[in-house]
Amino acid sequence: MRYSVTCAKTDLLINPINMGYSDDTSVTRFGPGVREQYIIHFVTKGRGYFNGNEVKAGEGFLITPGTLEEYHCDPTEPWTFLWFICYGDDMAKIFKSFNANEENGIFTYDFVPEIEAYFDFLTRNCGKIIGAYEMNELFYSVVKHLEKSGEDRVDSSRVYLDYAVELIQREYSGRLTVSDICEKIGISEPYLFRLFKKEFGKSPKRYISDLRITQSKILLARTDMTVSEIASAVGFDDVLAFSKFFSLNTKKSPTAYRSENLREKR
Repeated sequence: MRYSVTCAKTDLLINPINMGYSDDTSVTRFGPGVREQYIIHFVTKGRGYFNGNEVKAGEGFLITPGTLEEYHCDPTEPWTFLWFICYGDDMAKIFKSFNANEENGIFTYDFVPEIEAYFDFLTRNCGKIIGAYEMNELFYSVVKHLEKSGEDRVDSSRVYLDYAVELIQREYSGRLTVSDICEKIGISEPYLFRLFKKEFGKSPKRYISDLRITQSKILLARTDMTVSEIASAVGFDDVLAFSKFFSLNTKKSPTAYRSENLREKR
């Protein structure tokens, strides 16, 4: 039997579209052939062969797009494994966190019970289509166990955080919101909040506001732009709303800040 859940393919940074497990020998085999997705397998019981190399419980194997692959179970001790099928340019970074053998794509892991804990969820929800946010968080909740397994692992949450920061730096001058960020990355607002609080000690909303204040101060002090122009440059269509925002966060109006800064420069 095959137990799995799926979600639609999107343009997200990391897009797991299917998660499942099986011990059915007709399901847990493939090839020889080529797949166009990134696929992760965690073997929890038994053993099998991936491109001619033995893989047993506590090990797994990675498939990269466009690579010829073949795998099947051992006939006397068939395996059970959990898999993720994913798309997304940043999956290559996630794959590094597995520290897989560069020649055969096989990795080891020490959290078999944690992997098997997902079997109940998959059995209960078999065949369902779930949202991209939920699938992404299921994916991260599995991969995050790798972070505890070695100092040289790549922190998979860092991929989400770095992309969010890059997005903010690039688009803060528009009407960017926290929900926009979450929609583009494919994670929930509570999860993004936890990432920012852990890394910066502030919420994503506060991070955006602080960046807008910092950039506003630079433009007020170093340019001849009008307050209206500066408001537009940092994401405000309404100059009055910008002035209120700036005053609330600095205890000074934009005009007063500019005047004081210019006096200091003289």
